[in-house]
Amino acid sequence: MNLLKNISWAFIGNSIYLGSQWMLLLLIGRLGSPEMLGQYVFGLSIVAPTISVAQMQLTQIQVSDFKGEYALVDYVYLRLLLNILAFGLVLGIGFFAAWSVSSFVALVLLLLAKLIESMGEVAFGSLQAREKFDTLARLQVLRGALGLLAAWLGLVSGSDLHLVLLLFMLASTLSFGAWEWPVLSPFLRENHHFDREKIKKLLRLGLPFGLSNGLNTVAANVSRYFIAYHWNDKALGLFSAAAAPANWLLVVPNALSQAITPRAARLFQEKSWAAYLKLCLGATALVFLVQAFFYGLCWLAGDELMRLLFGKKYQDQGPLLQLFALNGLIAALSTVGSLSVLVSRSSGLALLNTVFSLLTLLFFNWLWTPSRGAWGAANAELLRTAFSAALFLGATIWILKKHKSKA
Repeated sequence: MNLLKNISWAFIGNSIYLGSQWMLLLLIGRLGSPEMLGQYVFGLSIVAPTISVAQMQLTQIQVSDFKGEYALVDYVYLRLLLNILAFGLVLGIGFFAAWSVSSFVALVLLLLAKLIESMGEVAFGSLQAREKFDTLARLQVLRGALGLLAAWLGLVSGSDLHLVLLLFMLASTLSFGAWEWPVLSPFLRENHHFDREKIKKLLRLGLPFGLSNGLNTVAANVSRYFIAYHWNDKALGLFSAAAAPANWLLVVPNALSQAITPRAARLFQEKSWAAYLKLCLGATALVFLVQAFFYGLCWLAGDELMRLLFGKKYQDQGPLLQLFALNGLIAALSTVGSLSVLVSRSSGLALLNTVFSLLTLLFFNWLWTPSRGAWGAANAELLRTAFSAALFLGATIWILKKHKSKA
């Protein structure tokens, strides 16, 4: 399958799957309330960082394992062990962080759904590594559509968040058992040996990426923590609604990264620098053009877009939507840098960037959010993205110089 077909299938799969996550926010916002949306987002802000650490970017490591150093069973066992630890950790955090029994139950249901999805990521990584993007896209579409249908049924049956999350968890279980497990089972029947040394080695490789990924997810939620603490569920819901369209557009860099990572890793290992840079810069240009179009749309009709997506109660959030669109435009410049850090396995650089981003967000949210609310938090996000883009640019130059000197 050629690169263009890979990108097309990756875009279809990511668009529908990530779009279903975005549609879930939209459904809760339209059929529920800003308060319900705020409760869901706050639960997600607790679950997501822990799950991100547990994932340790194992899917990306699996895809970039050009030499086949690790077997599929190694990824399965390690992810299962990490998910068990993540489950215990989130239960402990939720016990102290949840402000009611109701919010704790919602947190547990959301956690179970995300852990089941995490196991399915091993199947996705296997398909991606073998460049079977057509099959991968179909599985992503099925998972996303089933989860969205389950959530919709929960909302129209009574607009109860617990019912929504329970049905969402059951949909994740069905998706894994019906479509993702059959991808894994043939390989596991051939080799189900628990190789402790290889798993320990894989853990050491992935841990820096996991810490970076977890801190990055914390950074992505810092603004939400500040809004939840200084304001209320409604303010958090409005902020999250304005951020949702820009977050959905992450499907473009995600799809491109998914499609080109195997080829980029091979070009990098072969030291084909001209072809590698052409591939990465082309992806960066495409992401930038998409984000520029979206920014123009938000600048011209931000209020109308919010009203169309979420309803009249969100229509005054157009200026906030414009700020998030500008944030995405700047983030597009990081595409080549984040890909270079991944394929070179420069986990230290990824961790450095994440720590710097987290500190930037903490400082500016502390400075602005208590008095300016969602607007202050969005400006803090914008500054974080600008600093991160500059760091990734420097990291790319350093990585290429370092590896060229070894050639």
